Amino acid sequence: MRFDRRISRRSFLAAAGVSAAALALTACGGSGSTAASTAASTGASSAAGTAAGGTLNIMLETEVQSLDPQIATDGTSFEVIADYTDGLMQMDADGAAVPALAETYDISEDGKTYTFHLRDAKWSNGDAVTAADFVFGWQRAVDPANASEYSYMLSDIGQVVNAAEIIAGEKPVTDLGVTAVDDKTLEVQLNVPVSYFLSLMYFPTFYPVNEAFFNTCKDTFGTSPDTVLSNGAFILTDYQPAATAFELTKNPDYYDAANIALDGLAYQVIKDSQQALMSYQTGALDLTLLNGEQVDQVKDDPEFTSVGAAHGKRVQAQCEAKNHALVLEDCDLESATNAIINSTYGCAGMRCMALPVVVVQESIADRFVQLLKKKAMALKVGCAYDPETTLGPVVNAEHKKFICDWIQKGVDEGAELVLDGRDLVVPGYENGFFVGPTILDHVKPGMTVGDREIFGPVTIIKRVKTFEEGLAIMNANPFANGSVIFTQSGYYARQFELLTDGGMVGINVGIPVPSAYFPFSGNKDSFFGDLHVLGQDGVRFYTRAKTVTKHWYSEHSHQKTVDTWEGTVERI
Repeated sequence: MRFDRRISRRSFLAAAGVSAAALALTACGGSGSTAASTAASTGASSAAGTAAGGTLNIMLETEVQSLDPQIATDGTSFEVIADYTDGLMQMDADGAAVPALAETYDISEDGKTYTFHLRDAKWSNGDAVTAADFVFGWQRAVDPANASEYSYMLSDIGQVVNAAEIIAGEKPVTDLGVTAVDDKTLEVQLNVPVSYFLSLMYFPTFYPVNEAFFNTCKDTFGTSPDTVLSNGAFILTDYQPAATAFELTKNPDYYDAANIALDGLAYQVIKDSQQALMSYQTGALDLTLLNGEQVDQVKDDPEFTSVGAAHGKRVQAQCEAKNHALVLEDCDLESATNAIINSTYGCAGMRCMALPVVVVQESIADRFVQLLKKKAMALKVGCAYDPETTLGPVVNAEHKKFICDWIQKGVDEGAELVLDGRDLVVPGYENGFFVGPTILDHVKPGMTVGDREIFGPVTIIKRVKTFEEGLAIMNANPFANGSVIFTQSGYYARQFELLTDGGMVGINVGIPVPSAYFPFSGNKDSFFGDLHVLGQDGVRFYTRAKTVTKHWYSEHSHQKTVDTWEGTVERI
């Protein structure tokens, strides 16, 4: 789990978190009010240290994958699309949904009909933005022929009438519950009231598409400035697929152009976080991302100020993890190894509750490593859609390289490479992003491969003599999302529960994820905030408790003796 922080000139977000529901809407960058857009509209000099009328230089972690709002799935693409396209609504500085292309809107008494009244706005080719553009864009999103990965935003999340049936191929796209009443009036029908529906409108999947323009582009739509239309504050002027640098310029025909301070946005793809920070410090970048280590580097720099909780806002964020297991000599070795195989290599190791580090007692270490290697080699690596596959690909080529670089770093640091999954090739999928099970043994304290999150199918083995030594090594790690122990000893299990720093603790369990009614409770550098997510903590995060003391007197109360304790307490 990577935890990055967006920083701008003279400020950075030290820690920011959202609930699971909000995460689905905003974590991918699908907001009509991105950092760049906000800086543009509020004055770049205060947001990014750039003089009004200048260009804001922005760091991107990866290349744009698609500029088609209904097809794009990655955060970088969403961020860029949102910087030149407006939806019906946008997010203001307080996180509330406010009108964008929808100047006003009405909601029916039963909450199932939304009527949006569009303002006068233009596409960058001069065409008026109309309600039909939204109808066409939304129909594209649910059309099975397009296989939009975010089509569920209209069906499961947005509950737009007939969206689910259209996605399933049971009804035509024309049956979607969205109608252009006239050029300036869009009507949306929902199956049930959706309290957050307005907030969905700044997610790019809900953006409009000019049908006539799209039909002139067809398969080339969203691949160049000539095949992209803007209706937002900026216009794409310099772009080609997989570009590492490109620009947007101010849109003079934008309906709110008078309030846009910037002349343009310049994007640079910089994959090395340290290089990005250096570029920011030299002034080559105005907006960049910080990882957890870099926050420590700049925390004492007066140029950077923590603003996450500066205005009385409660903040929580799930951060990096490096979960450890302690395997004692009295464990059921077969069962323990099976659990570790599942927790380490499930989801190709790409989950925050993966188990990448095993601290094993020396008396059984050789047997454990041999058994782990045997079971890991028996895993079938292949396409995720093959039901026989037990280990699928990692997310993309960049992440494959990231994992492989970490494996090599472990070797360079002196770890023993017991099993190497870097050169694995799956027949029929020769260009796939596959990394096979990998085991690094004899990892010592101080080796970074044992301390930093790799987020892939890599097992780190640390050998110890005793329970106490193993616990100390585990607790020395700066991250404490989860920790587990494999033992048949009730004494050591109890000691582990009490003394481990891990927030989610497992006893003979590989993935100690609590049920929804308990908090998801990482500790140390794995979590920022005062309350955790899920369970009662999740409720308390969004509420303000009151403690009420009550005492009701009867009409004859003057006859009774008053007790020293008069109150009955309840919490609401």
